[in-house]
Amino acid sequence: SIMKKLILFISIITSITIKSQVVVKGVAPSSIAGVNYNFTWAEPGTDWSTPDFNLPNTFVQDTLELAVDNSHVGDNPAYAIPHPLANEGCLTTGGEQYSQPSLEGKIAVVWRGSCQFGVKAALAENNGAVGIIIINHSGDPVGMAGGDSGLVLDIPVVMISTQDGQTLLSLMESGPVEIFMGNKQNSTSNDIGSSRDVANGPKWGSIPIEMANSGYTFDLGLTVTNFGSDDNIPIITQSVTGPSGEIYGDSLNLGVLTTGNTIDTLYQTYSGANFEIGEYVIDYNLSIENETDQDPSDNLISTSFNVTSNVLSLARTDENTGELIVNSFPRNAETDYTTCIRLQENLPYGENSVMSGVHFA
Repeated sequence: SIMKKLILFISIITSITIKSQVVVKGVAPSSIAGVNYNFTWAEPGTDWSTPDFNLPNTFVQDTLELAVDNSHVGDNPAYAIPHPLANEGCLTTGGEQYSQPSLEGKIAVVWRGSCQFGVKAALAENNGAVGIIIINHSGDPVGMAGGDSGLVLDIPVVMISTQDGQTLLSLMESGPVEIFMGNKQNSTSNDIGSSRDVANGPKWGSIPIEMANSGYTFDLGLTVTNFGSDDNIPIITQSVTGPSGEIYGDSLNLGVLTTGNTIDTLYQTYSGANFEIGEYVIDYNLSIENETDQDPSDNLISTSFNVTSNVLSLARTDENTGELIVNSFPRNAETDYTTCIRLQENLPYGENSVMSGVHFA
């Protein structure tokens, strides 16, 4: 008999806990309205006395203002992205508090570098800032220690990535930029939302066509939260779209969902037949019956999988190159790391199926 060749890709996946109600998102201008930014924040505790974003209705929404201390000149050359020392929000060259009345009632924006995070926040608060956003000087946001001043603060402290920071700074050159940061629960009346970490999808990111057309099934559904201060009725429209168009679609009324509560949708098992090679997208689109959702940024949850000729993988396949899309790796592994991988000996379909290769990234 002819042995079917199957390529099995073992992906390494790190688990990330997402607190979907705590967000840093754009409000204005319209080009960033509803855009969620990757961030870290100073949680109150050993190092910080900052507001606790884990508590509902704890947030700051205001206009951004760049910190400027003209006692400093030139760029800080120590980092991958050189930036003006004047925008780091540290003590003046004379070791004193800088004075910037324009920070009053604003969210201060500073670059990371030269002094402690807590010092930056304390100096901004002394100038009247209601919050502070720290732009990382080299990549994604990182955890922050409060240092000498972290326990004397009353304003929230967040860090965003270099790329997002540069985007916001560019927008600030053209006009006011408004940001929301904190717990979105009860910050508006009508707000239904969800996230990918609580959305059902297929087990495999890439699946051989013969396996897909041999009774393959997966569950559809997700967890929906009412972040608004009013009771609302969520409506979910879920669909599966393939290379030739939509192959499944349904709309569900989830009934009254009281403020602050969650509901799991009625999970439905999808058992479509006649799959073809290509990408399939699963969309969950949320709305509110007879109301306008005041934060639609978390209303569309999407995931996808690929039907392939002979690749079985937890990872998806790039439609343009045919290459497998690598999952995330531990962020603290800058040079190398060790892991244990279990290979699957019993393949999901066909008595004569064999694994012909394993791909590592």
